[in-house]
Amino acid sequence: MVVYSWGKHMTDVRLIKKYKNRRLYDTAISQYITIEDLKHYSLKGILFKVEEASTHNNLTNITLFQILADMETSSSQIFTENTLRQCIILAQHPLNQAFKTMLEQMLGSFDLQKEGNPFWQDMRKATEIWQEQSQKFMQQWEDLLQKNR
Repeated sequence: MVVYSWGKHMTDVRLIKKYKNRRLYDTAISQYITIEDLKHYSLKGILFKVEEASTHNNLTNITLFQILADMETSSSQIFTENTLRQCIILAQHPLNQAFKTMLEQMLGSFDLQKEGNPFWQDMRKATEIWQEQSQKFMQQWEDLLQKNR
């Protein structure tokens, strides 16, 4: 099992080329793969970058979102409709960067790939980070409201 590490260097990231015919090519293993393979890479902690073959545009975020969207149609659904709507609203809000940072830190505190570690061992740490970031976010929100009065 590959252990996921937030601190991996760019040299540890697999380059996946996406061609116009929508095929994905893993340059590390020199073969075509599927979006399902990329899902398994994520689950195993294998970092990858998806690049459009002809333009070299970075398609990693949209590909990860596609994997997540595919998962949302199955029993592993994680987002409620309300949560998705809130994310859309927050993306256009002046505090979107603070929200993004808070969410990234909270999710980053879970070490889900650690050997013998069910999710629960990191729950306390994640909860503490979530509370701390929520307080910072609310303070920024209050500061913004005070400025607009």
